[in-house]
Amino acid sequence: MIEVKRVTLVGCMGSGKTTLSQLLAERWNWRALDLDRVIELQAPARLALDDADPVSISTLFDTYGEGTFRRLERDCLDDVLGESEVIIATGGGTPALEGAMTKILAAGPAVWLDGDLDVLLDRARTESNRPLLAGLSRTEAQEVHTALAAARRCHYDRASARVDVSDGEPREVADRVEAALVALGEGPW
Repeated sequence: MIEVKRVTLVGCMGSGKTTLSQLLAERWNWRALDLDRVIELQAPARLALDDADPVSISTLFDTYGEGTFRRLERDCLDDVLGESEVIIATGGGTPALEGAMTKILAAGPAVWLDGDLDVLLDRARTESNRPLLAGLSRTEAQEVHTALAAARRCHYDRASARVDVSDGEPREVADRVEAALVALGEGPW
């Protein structure tokens, strides 16, 4: 029997989940799966759209609503958790979906990429694909980001390990993730 291996990265917007999943996948010769990208690619088929082009997260929120996005997110999470030798970068809200953290943890270790919320917010605001922050002033975005972090913390707290991502270059943070996994008796692979 072949052992199925996967690591899931969880955390707030701006914590570097996508970047770190790519770095770790390169190191371990695994695949990085960004859940948001999986959703964008699978949305046309799952929504029975005539156009097969990917649908951006912003468009999913704006056109179909957050409820539809969260349904797609839950379905796509189930799919990627069935993959082997992958590092999964979840969306910030994925762990808060009903039963999601239980499924994530059953599939393998989860690492919470945590950090100073102001640092994470500044990173998140530099990217245009953040529908929950779109059109908000910095003060408004800070209020939303802080509220989301507080609401999701109980889910992130369930992760197998927690790594501070407030400082350091991505490769240094990837080293910290690997060290946390080794401390758990997992990887690096």
